[in-house]
Amino acid sequence: MVMCIAVAPFPLAEKTGGEKIPPAFPEGREHLPKTDAADSPKAGIPGAAADSSIEVAPVSVPTSADWLLRRMAGSEDPEIRRRAAEAWPVSDAFMEDMNALVRALSDPSDEVRAGAVERLNRLEPALVFGYVMRTMLGGAPDHARALDAALPALEGTLAPFMIETLRTEIETPQHRRIAAYCLGRMGSLNAIETLGEHAWADDMTVARACVEALYAIGASHTTPQWMSLLDHGEPYFRRLAARALAALGGPNAFDRLRLIVLDNNEDAALQSDILYALSADPSPPLYALLVEALERNQQARPVALRLLRELAGVDFGWDMTAWRSWLDSISAERPPPIVPAQ
Repeated sequence: MVMCIAVAPFPLAEKTGGEKIPPAFPEGREHLPKTDAADSPKAGIPGAAADSSIEVAPVSVPTSADWLLRRMAGSEDPEIRRRAAEAWPVSDAFMEDMNALVRALSDPSDEVRAGAVERLNRLEPALVFGYVMRTMLGGAPDHARALDAALPALEGTLAPFMIETLRTEIETPQHRRIAAYCLGRMGSLNAIETLGEHAWADDMTVARACVEALYAIGASHTTPQWMSLLDHGEPYFRRLAARALAALGGPNAFDRLRLIVLDNNEDAALQSDILYALSADPSPPLYALLVEALERNQQARPVALRLLRELAGVDFGWDMTAWRSWLDSISAERPPPIVPAQ
């Protein structure tokens, strides 16, 4: 049971409706050069007569990633030219091959999945990384969903690239957000320290992506990061930290949560989250905390009383003395059983 808690991700506190699409998709293309009708590959034959009575056959070149990369390579912005140079090897043909391979990684057949992994291991990791970033930024929704399902199988290939992307301050927030999301989805233990560091980023979209990635990883290795995030100024981050620590435990975790619950000046929603999260695994320390909250913290009393009624199987209402007596009775050390003399 403890091992399951240590490695399994817990559900995110805020769920979104509908089918799951990675949070970085498909927004954010402002870093790409703008195009107009005259520049489009579908605009027609360059230099054609302007006479509207003459029909001009369109050039039979579909909108493609290669065309977009050529446009990027001709940009006046050196950063855009650099990105084009890095992504150029990822051709349209490779993108199509990867779409099929990604679908195979989630195939119900063990043999199909094993074959896909074997083929993936023969590919150049940089190309796989380029495919993932381009699909997350602007791929078709069905391709993005398939990729999302396959991400855990790509951890060994992608994690180093995603960690470096997250660390690189000159990267766009969209790219760093995608990197954080992928690291969490892949359950990358090697990324925990980097995610914890950038959970304090000035860009709140990047910071939130890192916090949610840590939560998705859900491993006991994240406990130090959660202890630190209890002091974050963003309430949502603190609530995730409290829920994670309630599930994972660890040195001093319960003591930190107890102090928050008993502080009359703390956020009431955070205190409620802590009590409900701890109640998933009832224990004598939890019973003691609930009685203390009933006695000492007026804003936490309603939740504490509700949980005591549910967990204790008795109801003393607002009678603090009765609840304290009940706690003392269950906390008293039981005498050892009498064993007949031989």
